[in-house]
Amino acid sequence: MPIVRDIVTHAGFKVVKGLLRSPEQNETVASGNIWDNLPLVEKSIDAIDFARIMPAVKINKFPAFMDLNRKDLLWKNFRRMQLLYGQEAFGFHPDTFYIPKEQKQLVERMKRENFEKVYIVKLPNNFCGIGACVVKHPSKIPRKKKVHQERNKKVMKEDPIIVQKYLTNPYLINGYKFDFRIYVLITSISPLRIYLYKDGLVRFATEKFSLDEDDLDNTFIHLTNFTVNKRGDPVTDYPDGCQVNKWTIYELWNYFKERGKDPKVFWEEVKDVVIKTVLCGHEKISKEVENKSKSFYNNFNLLGLDIFIDDQMKPYLLEVNTIPSLFINNISKEIDMRIKAPLVSEVLNICGHHISSSGGVKYKQDIVDSHLPGYLQKNVGLDHRLYVKTLRPEETKKQECFLNRFTKHQGTPMEAILKEDGLPSLYQAE
Repeated sequence: MPIVRDIVTHAGFKVVKGLLRSPEQNETVASGNIWDNLPLVEKSIDAIDFARIMPAVKINKFPAFMDLNRKDLLWKNFRRMQLLYGQEAFGFHPDTFYIPKEQKQLVERMKRENFEKVYIVKLPNNFCGIGACVVKHPSKIPRKKKVHQERNKKVMKEDPIIVQKYLTNPYLINGYKFDFRIYVLITSISPLRIYLYKDGLVRFATEKFSLDEDDLDNTFIHLTNFTVNKRGDPVTDYPDGCQVNKWTIYELWNYFKERGKDPKVFWEEVKDVVIKTVLCGHEKISKEVENKSKSFYNNFNLLGLDIFIDDQMKPYLLEVNTIPSLFINNISKEIDMRIKAPLVSEVLNICGHHISSSGGVKYKQDIVDSHLPGYLQKNVGLDHRLYVKTLRPEETKKQECFLNRFTKHQGTPMEAILKEDGLPSLYQAE
């Protein structure tokens, strides 16, 4: 990713290409910092073998985050939380059907609605609006079958898709639908540590919103993805400051303030959506991290959450991207650089990348002379003892004691988190 490369090179690091997904099971990654940007399209398992990553490696991935990234798995986890904690706490994601498995339920629901309600079709793990379309009738839902290899046999199977309830009451600016991309950094799973970047990208559709039957197949009305709308006709009545179809969250906040609306109230609701979204996949992710990650140092993940605003200024989660685009487009370069360059710098600063222990020994004097004048400690490289996952008996006893007291007074940790006064502790800075 050019912006990541440029920032780390400017900071004095050397960037090299490496083989992360190796067929050699005994090949390990010993040390260094890895920025992986390969999307896991239509995969149901992690392509990275995290067990091969040694304690001195830091990588921008966690095991099992596909439980948030894949739209079908996100809905499965969201629905489970909805059943456990109720619609009021978990009502911020559209109802979803997994096709072909839930085809019958979807058709029955559409019949009850007299085929008057609108739905949007998406591929479970695609991005940039690929394969998305808006429909009212099941006959309009695209279906694909292809040959799959199963146990040395060729089997004809239908490709899975998801069909979501379409949110038909968007907050409009000058008649255009928009959503926005917020950036969320997770540096730890247990304990859960979440950072929310204060700025982000607002993305407009390029044609004015309409639910007319003839307009349902017009992606320039219903999709806000940059890759779709950069092909649309130029728009002359966007708010000041837009590039192509992009704006910033700070500019959106100013727009709200000028119209007497307080964005702070809305932003608090967005924080609530962020935390509960991560909690949807937390149970499985924490188990996978415990089993596969060798050190608390190993993992971090920058997420891109796409948020929809309805006409009552209520936020809804549309999807989660575990590899949000950091590409700087020439036709929107000014706004991309303004958002993404400081974002990447802040991510790398927060994550605290260490010099490898071997590099710290080999280049200690050069490092001290250039960056740490007066430094008298023995090591300048990574000290793995700071991140070791094995607890001493007294530490285990202390944790058990705290959890027992916590549960006695506040219920389970999850119940406490879902109380209003439990949320702030999850997004405070380290």
